[in-house]
Amino acid sequence: MSNISRGAIGASTPNRFYLAAWRWHFYAGLFVIPFLMILAVTGLIMMYIGYFDGRDGEKITVPVPSGAAALSVSAQAEAALATQPDGKIVEWLKGRGGDNVSVFRIKTDGVQTMVAVDPYTGDVVESWQRRQGWYDFADGIHSDLMLGTTGDRLLEIAAGLAIVLIVTGIYLWWPRDRSLLRTLLPDLSERGRALWKTLHANVGVYLSVVLLLFLISGMAWTGVWGSKLVQAWNTFPAEKWNNVPLSDETHASMNHGPVGEVPWAIEQTPMPTSGSEAGVVGIAPGVPVTIDSVAKLADAIGFNARYRVAYPNGATGVWTINQDTMSADAEDPFSDRTVHVDKYTGRVLANVAFADYSLAGKAMAVGIPLHMGLIGLWNFILNTIVCLSVIFLCVSGVAMWWLRRPKGAALRVFAPKTPENLPHWRGAMILMLFLSLAFPLVGITLLTVLALDYILVKRVPALRKAFG
Repeated sequence: MSNISRGAIGASTPNRFYLAAWRWHFYAGLFVIPFLMILAVTGLIMMYIGYFDGRDGEKITVPVPSGAAALSVSAQAEAALATQPDGKIVEWLKGRGGDNVSVFRIKTDGVQTMVAVDPYTGDVVESWQRRQGWYDFADGIHSDLMLGTTGDRLLEIAAGLAIVLIVTGIYLWWPRDRSLLRTLLPDLSERGRALWKTLHANVGVYLSVVLLLFLISGMAWTGVWGSKLVQAWNTFPAEKWNNVPLSDETHASMNHGPVGEVPWAIEQTPMPTSGSEAGVVGIAPGVPVTIDSVAKLADAIGFNARYRVAYPNGATGVWTINQDTMSADAEDPFSDRTVHVDKYTGRVLANVAFADYSLAGKAMAVGIPLHMGLIGLWNFILNTIVCLSVIFLCVSGVAMWWLRRPKGAALRVFAPKTPENLPHWRGAMILMLFLSLAFPLVGITLLTVLALDYILVKRVPALRKAFG
């Protein structure tokens, strides 16, 4: 690296291109490292809390009396509502197994309380205010840094620049003077910065594919690239519901604030409404449409593991039976399913399963729970390794930069130098155009940084000294 660190003047074409990739990698890392650290740490916190303690009471168990049958859901609901007499039940979460509690979400004056009930005795086991735990605190940081739209945009830019890090990192790692097999193994005989470099490169390469998938699945939830470009073009079309009357509200209205709780593929799909003869027979005519009959319908049409039932909201609201892996209902994303039932007639207005999603919707139905570590123990272990590896890459990147800096240069960044007469600049511009179209915020950020680098850093002595 000594010949490269002296500058690009007089260097060969490959070395000049290497320097350019290194500078891109450096600047992207300068912005991305704090965000990747935050995402990795909060991701670990959420995953471990969810796996060992649960998010919505799914881990709470009760003894199963010998030969006893569970109380009706309505009786369990009455027991839950007795703890919040002025409240209104808005959702029931069925226990995943016979020894799990039933959980009811009760809304009282805008405050939502979760009440866990023993399904055999009707005793209230536990209650807590919804979305106020440590899991949700970490989720708020992980989702938008608790800064709302501003935080969402910053994380979208960071995720996009992390993709730039992956591409440039693989180019920098790619073997030039030794075999691919030797390059795939870190050289543990190195010391100092060279050891950090070989470990950083190898961990980065092994992590690259999984990290790329995680970044894309995470970006699909963002406000610009996700909801405006990708999700909008891959939303399940409500027209498939055979002339079912539709509401002005979408499925996103079922979310709790910024927390996504309905499948990605239908979040922007309009909700159906009750009060017509549309749909197909679900609950038999003449049978009252209550939580008990809706629960029996869910069992009859094949809902397994845990599922949730949202109560109708307003005069035209519908009963919604939903099971999706993203909400920790099951470990099999292919079992995801959403069914809407007319509150007056009991007819099934909509029945959307995994097979009905678009290709992108299917990818997200698998990708999101994979991202969250919800598809079994192997996924939990894999995500733990990924998060720890991301933290190591951030720490090792900072360590390499620190060891490369000359002594007494505390106020200087020491970015890799800009090569002169850079070849393939047209190809780089095409790449920038592609990034701008595919990831608008990332493209805008890259173009801005390059413009500042060219217009200011190279021409202002103080900036050139600080960043050169």
